Amino acid sequence: MDRRIILCGNSQKEKTLLKRKLGHTMEKEWYHDLTGFDIFPFHRNCLVAWVGGHGALLTEKLDCQTLKSDCHNLLQRFYLKRHIPPIETIHRTKWHSNSLIKGAYSYRTAPFDMCLQDPIWSKEDKPLLLFAGEAYSYSHYATAHGAYESGRDQASKLVKWRKGIL
Repeated sequence: MDRRIILCGNSQKEKTLLKRKLGHTMEKEWYHDLTGFDIFPFHRNCLVAWVGGHGALLTEKLDCQTLKSDCHNLLQRFYLKRHIPPIETIHRTKWHSNSLIKGAYSYRTAPFDMCLQDPIWSKEDKPLLLFAGEAYSYSHYATAHGAYESGRDQASKLVKWRKGIL
């Protein structure tokens, strides 16, 4: 079952309709670049909002209360079947303003060498180096969910090693 909530398209008509529905008065509507919310895996009470383009830059400058209010309003307007409780906490990335990242991402060229997903082992037979990120996802490279997936997979390898399974 697909649990993704798609909010709007990119046409000016759709953006105007969205603004009217939300009754929003902000000059710069970051949510025009919001493509939807996903339920965070293994945490059913958490949502991931996907914001790209100029909207992602705008969210870095907004205070958390505004983002919480905006997200809550969007969910209330588009997910009418249930009461949406107020959002308690927001954790956001700031890729653009982070001096080590500056909004960049990596990619890989095909074909993908599966051995890149294997840990590099120390002489003491401990995992010394594991690579993760969107470039290391076999099926979702160059995407945020690919980065998440590969990080989760590498963390799982560390847990298995710690338990003596790997």
